[in-house]
Order: sequence, then C-alpha cells, then structure tokens
Amino acid sequence: SHSGGMDSNCRLMLLASVLQVYSVQSSNPQKQIIATESTNFKKVVKSFFFVDKSMLIRDLFDANQEFQEILAGPHFGKSTNLDMIRRFLNINVDKEGSPLDIKKTSNYKLFETHGLTLFYNDKYFFNRNFGKYPVLHIDYKPFEVVSSFDHMLRKYKQIFSSTYSQHKYILKANTSFNNREFNKTLFETYLGFYNFYDLDKKGVKNGLIYLASLLFHHFNKSVIVLIDDFDMINISPVNAKDRSKVLEFVRSVNNVLLEHPQFVGRAVVTGSVWRGRTPWPSRVRVVPDSIGQYYGLSSDELKPLLHKFVNNRTAVEEAADCIVATYSGHLHDEEWYVDRSVPSTR
Repeated sequence: SHSGGMDSNCRLMLLASVLQVYSVQSSNPQKQIIATESTNFKKVVKSFFFVDKSMLIRDLFDANQEFQEILAGPHFGKSTNLDMIRRFLNINVDKEGSPLDIKKTSNYKLFETHGLTLFYNDKYFFNRNFGKYPVLHIDYKPFEVVSSFDHMLRKYKQIFSSTYSQHKYILKANTSFNNREFNKTLFETYLGFYNFYDLDKKGVKNGLIYLASLLFHHFNKSVIVLIDDFDMINISPVNAKDRSKVLEFVRSVNNVLLEHPQFVGRAVVTGSVWRGRTPWPSRVRVVPDSIGQYYGLSSDELKPLLHKFVNNRTAVEEAADCIVATYSGHLHDEEWYVDRSVPSTR
C-alpha cells in the first residue's frame, strides 16, 4: 500500500519498519530477521528489532513519585515496558508463596543473559531493587468494548480473573491476614471459580484493593501497582444513558486502590495521549520529560536498527529518509518516528 514511486529498497525498509511480516530475509543470508507483535517482554527481548530501554526502570525510581502517569500514542511500547518493569520488580514465588532464590529465577536470567543495560551499568540499583516488591499488574484493555454499565461489570469479571490468577499462591500460603480469617470463597469468586454476579457493586468496587491488601499482608511490604491502558474506558462505546455512571464507577474503583497508602506504596499507570482525560486520582502526576526517551523510536535508534540487516550505507540513508517522511509526526524534545515500529517490541 506504500509502493507508489518508491524504489524496492525503500519499500523493503518501510515493510521492515512497520513490521507487518514476522520473518524477512536480510542482506546476510545466514541471518533471518525475526520480529514479534507480542507485548510479552520475555519474547520481545529476543527479537532482532529489540532496543534496550531497561534504564527506564531506574529513571522512574529516580523521579521519586508515588504515582506516575505515562501518556503516549498506540504502539509506543507502553505495554511492553510495563511488562519489563513488572518482571524487574516482582517477587518471584513458588506455589505456596515462598520467595525463590532471585538469581535462579527466569526474570533474573532475562536481564543477565540478554546483556540489558540496567543489569551491567548500575549493579547497586539492580541488586537493591530486583525482585523485591509485591506487584499488582492490571490490564484495562477489556474495557475497550464496554457498551453499558452491566457490560462494564462483566468486563471487571475478566479483569479480576486475569489479575487474581497471577497470585493463586495466596490460596496455599500460610499467611496471617491481620488476625482475620482468609476468605477463600471471596478470593475464588474474584478468580472466577464461583458466580461473579453474586458480588454487589461494593464487591466489585473493592476487588482490586482487596487483592492489594492480601499481597501487603503476605509479603509485609507495600505493593507496587502497574495499570496498563488506564484510560481505556474513555474510548469505549458506552451508551449515552450510562456513560457518566460508568466513568464515575471506574474512577471510584481506581480511587479506592490508588489512594490507599496503607497497602499501595507506588503506582505507574499508562494511557494514550488522544483518548481525552478520564478523571485521574488526585495524587497521580505526569512523569518527567526525561522518561519520554523510552517510548517511541528516536532518530538515533532508527539507523542502527537498519544497519542490522542492510550493509550499504546509502541504502540505509535512503530507507531512513523514507521512514521519516512516512511515519514522522510525533515530537518529544527531539524527533521521534513511530507508527507500528516500537522500540521495545520490535
């Protein structure tokens, strides 16, 4: 669809830049270019198109904000970077919730074996923070299709099930929950084992903070909350009659979770710049401009990627010009070129 008057080299580079294919032949016949559409950092880091953004984690900590909001357009690597953050911070446990030896975990080996910058450039920060926090990772992507208040409640069932399933070890853990008896039935209801619709609106509203409280008591440590697509409800096709009620309910769920310092110590949430503004909790602040370098693909990162599979310098320059002309349009302090070419994912 981009052919027009472009020569074949330019078309090849455009094809590679938007990664509409999963495998193409490089100029080196011994090497095949493998791309991935996944947002799973474990898969992405193995991609030929991977660009190391691991220093983002330290910069977020250096910002020293309890609640941080990251806004960027689609395909800027928000979900992948959030998964990277989760893998770095999360306490890895066995089936009964006991912490594993950090250096033997797959997440540790992910940072070590792939030579990620954070692992080798700041050992002190890495060793002090890797695998040391209970993490509550929530994805609001299911809200994308919400059409009514009842539909929203059904989507919460999906969100809760996905979130609680990451912490099934709680069911087997021998944890003292502030001298209160653990409500196994309630946990399994959120997990999806029992009829979710037995929960009233209060039960739905407290679903996420309840899990945060369990994690806090299990690890005896404040929870870090990561929420992807935090403002997704803002673009959902909710009918006019229910829209204000839906937005208010989602905001109330977020407020109960994010404005509860007893259990939640820090939160990082992502959203899209052009979805409008869902009412955010009062304590959420936009991250410093320096964080922007970790989202999107900068001009300094573009040509090294092209050099990986094109040896001719002239061809690289021509390809870069084509990509810039076609996909430029997002600016953040310096020039960035993004369409579907995401730094951490491709």
